[in-house]
Amino acid sequence: MSNQLDTQRKELEASRAAQQDEKDRLENATQALEALTRSRRSCSTRSARSGDGDAELTAEEVTAWFDARNVKYRCRVDLDR
Repeated sequence: MSNQLDTQRKELEASRAAQQDEKDRLENATQALEALTRSRRSCSTRSARSGDGDAELTAEEVTAWFDARNVKYRCRVDLDR
């Protein structure tokens, strides 16, 4: 009985660790999407407000942000423009 409980406890701990990893991954992905959304909004309004000093992220900065957080992503636009 004790061995069974130990086995169950270990399985539950492993499951909890896996869930925490997934939660962290999803939080990182959410932050990445929010940053990308802010950047896209900035880009879409920039042409109307050219020269007003808005910050702009380069493709390298966006890529570095994702890489620093080990976030996997797919991009449907060419970032090398």
